[in-house]
Parts: sequence; structure tokens; C-alpha cells
Amino acid sequence: MRVLLTTSDYEKILRHAQEGLPYEACGLLAGEKVESAISPAAFSGTAADTGTGHVAGPAATPGASIRDVGPAATPDISIRDVGPDATPGASIRDVGPAATPDIFIRKVYPLSNPDQSAEHFSIDPREQLAAIKDMRANGLSPLGNFHSHPSTPARPSQEDIRLARDPAAIYMILSLATAPPTLRAFQVTGGRVQEAPVVIDSGRQSGTAESLPSHHT
Repeated sequence: MRVLLTTSDYEKILRHAQEGLPYEACGLLAGEKVESAISPAAFSGTAADTGTGHVAGPAATPGASIRDVGPAATPDISIRDVGPDATPGASIRDVGPAATPDIFIRKVYPLSNPDQSAEHFSIDPREQLAAIKDMRANGLSPLGNFHSHPSTPARPSQEDIRLARDPAAIYMILSLATAPPTLRAFQVTGGRVQEAPVVIDSGRQSGTAESLPSHHT
């Protein structure tokens, strides 16, 4: 399973996180699950694998590889990682047929963080309800949420893991502690964390990638 994100939505998440500093920023993710939506080879140009199991976004080195995250999981919190040997300009490695549907994020909803904290966030119930109503009106499904880590890595904290109660949800974390910022996605089941590689559409930049699948309501 991969998480597919358009460049414009990545930039929206990044901008919301930067504007929320010094606090954590947050929001909701909406879209759909799609069977084998797009080949990894369709993504090239500005999406780059940095060797940490994520795609770093449009500021990364053009032509870098998108690599298989592999089947291994670390024993402590079961976060899968591709390892330290990613090489810019390397060939794209196909992950093979998807065992589970890809997650295609079609809309992000930047929301306020009432906690006004650099260490945790909450979502305003009224803003959440308004976002859910908009999802329904546009034929989208709620997929999970995102939040930023202003000065810590893009991995779930113990509080993030404790509060992640939906095993089907995608929990996306953007760290502003790295240059460029690091975006990663996870699912949490019974306290065990599983990373899902994030693929950012770069077709409009490179002119060679296929388009993300069209939406049908």
C-alpha cells in the first residue's frame, strides 16, 4: 500500500505547517482507496526517495529513486524503512502488485490546533464537522489526519501512537526539522506502527509521468 498525494496538496500541508510555527499544525485527509492505481514508474522528476521510507516532495533532487520499503519491520515499533543506501538518479524499483489498495488523497483540510502547543495537537470539533460535511458533498471518504513536528523527526511519538485508535486511518507527519521537510505516513494497529510510502505526483513538473487516477463519484 502506498499513499498517493498531489504536489499541490503536499504544498498545502507544508504551507499550513510553516504558518503554524512554533506550534504543531494539523488537518484531515480525504480521498479514496484505489486498486493498483498507478505504477511507481509513472513518478519521476521532482519526487525523491531520501532513504527513509518517504518521498521528500517537490524540492527534492530530480530523478531520484522511489524504492521498495521491503517486508522487514523493526522489532520495537514495527516501522519499515528502506535503509540508508538510496542513491539520487538510481533507477525506479517497482514494488510489484499491491497487496492492499493504494490510498489516494484527493483533498486536505488544514485545521486549527486549539492546543497551541509544539508537542501535541487537537482538532476543533466544529471544524472537523464542517470538513466531514464537505467530504460527503464531494463524494470523498475520510482517510485520516496529518500534523507537523516543528523540531522533531517525522515519526509517531508515544502520544501519537496512544491516540491512534483507528487501524484503517492514515496518520501523516511532516517534520520541519529537516531540509527539505520530511513527510511520512503510518498506520497504527494495537500500538504497532507500520509505515506506508508516500508518493507525490510530479507529472505536471516533469511532463513524463502519468496522471493520478481520475475521481468518479
